[in-house]
Amino acid sequence: MKKFLSLVAFALFFTTLNAQVTYPPVYNKSCLRYVNDPSKLHNCNNKQIYKDLTKNIVYPEGLVNSINGGRVLVKILVNVDGTFEIEILKTTHHDYSLAVWNAFQKMKPWLLAATSGDRKVPFVFILPVNFPAYSMKPSK
Repeated sequence: MKKFLSLVAFALFFTTLNAQVTYPPVYNKSCLRYVNDPSKLHNCNNKQIYKDLTKNIVYPEGLVNSINGGRVLVKILVNVDGTFEIEILKTTHHDYSLAVWNAFQKMKPWLLAATSGDRKVPFVFILPVNFPAYSMKPSK
């Protein structure tokens, strides 16, 4: 059963291999219009990742009675060819990290790699994924 999940709106972006990244990578077509504005591109990428994760995530059935919800901290490496790798850095429960892992496996590669000057560079960022406390009550 698919349920809503929330992402922290601002991921922490940084590079590991090159501190002079001029432009972050582009996640999908809807973010192409911001390719020359890193701040707006960052916001668009976050929004689109959130949209795809929400579509792909399945709330862990074993945690439907969880009072506190949960959190998964994910490190994402976007390679120069647009493919990406994820690493779960921290989680409040294994089932939450498995749900996030499975959701990322359904996501498409990034449209464009990060650039520094005229060359493509790998790009790493941290994304916190929050699972709200699950409720069987319909929301108002």
